[in-house]
Amino acid sequence: PGGQPQAQPSAGGSRQSPPTVQAESPGVTSLHVAGQVWLVAAGGRNVAVQVGSEGVLVVNPGPEDLADAVLAEIGRIAPDKRIRVIVDTDDAVAHIGGNAKLATGPTPMAQGAAVISHENASLRSAGSGLSDRHSPTDTFFRGTRELFFNDEPIEIIHVPAATSDGDVIVFFRESDVVVTGGVIEDLTYPVIRLADGGTVNGTLAALNRVLDITVAEWRAQGGTLVIPNRGRIYDEGDVAEYRDMLTIIRD
Repeated sequence: PGGQPQAQPSAGGSRQSPPTVQAESPGVTSLHVAGQVWLVAAGGRNVAVQVGSEGVLVVNPGPEDLADAVLAEIGRIAPDKRIRVIVDTDDAVAHIGGNAKLATGPTPMAQGAAVISHENASLRSAGSGLSDRHSPTDTFFRGTRELFFNDEPIEIIHVPAATSDGDVIVFFRESDVVVTGGVIEDLTYPVIRLADGGTVNGTLAALNRVLDITVAEWRAQGGTLVIPNRGRIYDEGDVAEYRDMLTIIRD
């Protein structure tokens, strides 16, 4: 705990990760997770990045003051590729602060990246003090928003009343990676925002939803990999332990 995120070992050849790419910017590193998905660790937070033939998709760009460093690191992972889609898992400023800069990239383009979030998160982000350029451009209200990007099915799943009423998790189905946002905080207990519709039981339900998605390779280890808001990469067994910890606290 507290170190750089570590990839879980895997016996399958298709799961072998290439070497870590070290960033030029201090405190920013990148790590291949699985399939088309990378993790950029910046400022103690995890930015998930999917790279493919159509361009780049980013989940939670991170805080505004690290946007340049994150953008530079994405440029090292995916040279000459545009960021086409951004997904915000909630309205936390530490997640959406980099929206404006990453949506337009290092050089302005006629049409910026689409920024997707749940409608409740979008409504609150309007009052966050950030400019309109940080606001989502595409929202949904309930259930699941589905994308097919970089030849991969992607599910953006609303988890009601989790850490807030606008939380989503993101499932890259081909890469077999789940991004949880604030639903899992590896370095702390979960931060449940009661004033914004968050509940302990809703967060537990969200963790159980992640467990429904994950498939272990062997005895709850390996298989589907899970990227939390902060800290190391999880597998199904780690999510189950985190869920059990929160259940004990709740009880």
